[in-house]
Amino acid sequence: MLIVAYTAVQTYLAELVVAKRANPTDDLLSDLTDEELRGMVLLVAPGVAIGAWTTDSTWLLSIVLADWMRRVGHRGPFEIALRRLSR
Repeated sequence: MLIVAYTAVQTYLAELVVAKRANPTDDLLSDLTDEELRGMVLLVAPGVAIGAWTTDSTWLLSIVLADWMRRVGHRGPFEIALRRLSR
């Protein structure tokens, strides 16, 4: 998952740079050199990859926890609140 996210960010930034160099505007990205762009990818992409891993892990944990609660007969906090409000 980390490699996929890293590659996606790297591809996006490369496409953005090609578009900016084809039609330069008055912004920072249009003025960066190739070396500065490589450094930016090395700094930005790992953070995005870690963020993707964190969100995927949180989602998976919530699915596992919800299934466990269903199997042992516990109601979740939303279901309890909804039942109290609907009385």
